[in-house]
Amino acid sequence: MVKFLINTFLVFTVAVLLSLEAIGQSTDTLKYKFDIKIGGQRKSGVVSQITLRVTSNNELENKKLILTNLSSYTYNEVNGVNIADDWEFRTYAMLKLNSTTRLLPVFAHNYFKNVLYRITSSHRALAGVSIIPFKRYKDHSFIVGAGHEFSNYNGEVFAESSVVSSQRNFPLVFLKISGKHKLGKHKILIGYNFLSVQSFKEAKDYSFWLTSGVSVPLNKKISIGVNYDFRFRNVHLSDIPTMNDLLLFNITFDHSN
Repeated sequence: MVKFLINTFLVFTVAVLLSLEAIGQSTDTLKYKFDIKIGGQRKSGVVSQITLRVTSNNELENKKLILTNLSSYTYNEVNGVNIADDWEFRTYAMLKLNSTTRLLPVFAHNYFKNVLYRITSSHRALAGVSIIPFKRYKDHSFIVGAGHEFSNYNGEVFAESSVVSSQRNFPLVFLKISGKHKLGKHKILIGYNFLSVQSFKEAKDYSFWLTSGVSVPLNKKISIGVNYDFRFRNVHLSDIPTMNDLLLFNITFDHSN
């Protein structure tokens, strides 16, 4: 089943790449970016471990609309026990009011499935505004807004919460900060995404999610690097730690026009 899902994910990303290239050839007004990261590790002996992560970043842009998508799949097995078989899809649509605007209305949908956090499915519908604080650095931006979460868990008792239910549906506010920076003549890329979510329903229910990485190019299309993932959730299932992180080395394939 895992191999089937991985193969499906890879086929999907390749199909997206080919379709974007065809679209890009048909019009000069459309810009696109596409990259796919593959990383993991394997250990054997007293502690055996298999870890795999595949991440894809896609962006389409024309004169009025920017569509971005982050898709990822993570698999982790320790001593024969599956602790991660996770999917994540984050999609954002941003409207450009004019060619020089640095305030963009944003509509988004986020989907998560996470074994460790025992999330069987989580949907977030979001709306807000994207702000580009520096005109010369369009890769640095933040999004602030509100939305609603519809989540189902494999568990009912949450720490520091009076709600006893496998479903958590509540309005929320969120802040997303992202940026990229290239260093030196070798164009070493440093990137980060920070997401903070606060529930309207419960003041103690808030979370932080930081993904960051460093990438060193080998040529125009391929680079190697390391990524760090850190997650904190203050109100969660009582038998799950509030903090979890993951460090992975990876190889990236990049394509853009």
